[in-house]
Amino acid sequence: MFIRGEILQFVAACFRHKRKTLRNNLAGIYGRAVDEWPEAGLRAEQIPLEGFVEMFERVVNWPRMNTDAHG
Repeated sequence: MFIRGEILQFVAACFRHKRKTLRNNLAGIYGRAVDEWPEAGLRAEQIPLEGFVEMFERVVNWPRMNTDAHG
């Protein structure tokens, strides 16, 4: 089960800049790994609630080895 605060922080990061894509909003936190997501080119408002849960599961289940957004 997720800790409520953690998933809310993740969703807030997805919506950080309304007109930017998830790729741009999350790159500073998760690096280029987000580029591989099918939702990377979408804006947060285009994602259904279940989509945020699925994406959050991805970041919880992978080690943050590549957090460098530039390399």
